[in-house]
Amino acid sequence: MTLVSRFADSVSSLYRTPSQQEVRESVKRFQRLNVADSSSMRQPLGACRRLMALQRPTGFEVSTGDNVYMCFFIKGQVSEIQSNILVYLKQEGIFQENEPMIVKELKDFLEGLKKESNITWQKLADQVVEQLKGLTQEQQNRIKQYIMGPCLETRNSALREHNALVKTLLLANKNFVFLPPCDKSDAVFATDTGEQISDEKFLLAKLNNERRKGEEDGTKELARLLGLTIHVLAGYNIEGGDLIYNKKLNTLFVGEGFRNIGQPSEALAKRFPDVRVVGVKLINEEHYHLDCCFSALDDGQVLVLKEAISQDSLIQIEQIVGEDNILYVNKEEALKFATNVVNDVKDIIGPENSLNDKSKEVLKGWGYRMHEVGYNTMSLSGGSIRCSVLQLRIWMKDNRSNEAPARLQNICAADLWEITKPFSSKSPYI
Repeated sequence: MTLVSRFADSVSSLYRTPSQQEVRESVKRFQRLNVADSSSMRQPLGACRRLMALQRPTGFEVSTGDNVYMCFFIKGQVSEIQSNILVYLKQEGIFQENEPMIVKELKDFLEGLKKESNITWQKLADQVVEQLKGLTQEQQNRIKQYIMGPCLETRNSALREHNALVKTLLLANKNFVFLPPCDKSDAVFATDTGEQISDEKFLLAKLNNERRKGEEDGTKELARLLGLTIHVLAGYNIEGGDLIYNKKLNTLFVGEGFRNIGQPSEALAKRFPDVRVVGVKLINEEHYHLDCCFSALDDGQVLVLKEAISQDSLIQIEQIVGEDNILYVNKEEALKFATNVVNDVKDIIGPENSLNDKSKEVLKGWGYRMHEVGYNTMSLSGGSIRCSVLQLRIWMKDNRSNEAPARLQNICAADLWEITKPFSSKSPYI
């Protein structure tokens, strides 16, 4: 059985500790793809290659208090939730003599949910139990489990989608590693932890939400092990979703407007004088991160949602890349996270059915290959493919080339699996 077919058969076991044989097979595969078989790399040794870092979604929870996508989803399901709960209570024989009063109170309570701004499945379950007086502990637990059912089902669906993303990276011969395990609910969105700037610098994010602080610790360790100089921008909350560096353009696009404070682009321009820094003013809160409405591809083209970016910023982007190198996506595509893609050379990995046929033809005309991943459930947490993949650039060791920066020259692809060993013995080696 090939490694690919073995992975396909056991993709659901991502979270177990790999056997020594699996580790050896993985290292051999990594060496084979990146050292022995240069044709599969599509780039020569000594070149700068993409390394993708992911976070296992062990602590992932699609329903959190500040998740506006899931709040809207729950509110839209209020009538169905109300009907299902009442049917369930009757089936379980939980109603007491004052059933009509309980039904009315429960209906009024559930309708009131539509006015709340941070409803979650857990909060819904807790408050429904509070409304029903005189229940035994066992009855309370059964009702909570019933109400939490959709949440658990949604979480399991999201985990399957993340597995599918990993499988797609594997089948597309992409280099990837897993970050140290982190039990925070949004840690799966690894790109928010920072962005590599040029070949030797890494800008570590300062996450805006207090609940997310600490997610960047594993990324900091990986960047350090790769020999990158780590930068932190004091005085600014800035997340990786608002940072998009393009090597061909030597340009750092910085989203400004919703998730950061002030105008970090000005401070970043001073910090990185050898990089062109462009502040992109975001004007539509639905697209609160830059990567929700903008993407810069490896060959210098960009995907843009006009309605989410100020006119001045659009003019500046056009001046940099040229009108012929812009694909304007529409609102429907952007809401499906069409710009939230991972691009490595000529491969684009994005959410399934997010781009329409016309847009796909444009990408094909530019020479790109599209790989689609079903990511609808994960998107309920407000993020998609790029959000889930932190993209780094590494230099392959090649004695014939002196192009690699000194601190990275001794790192070759085969070593990357060894680099991850200090993280956790439970990290999957796929």
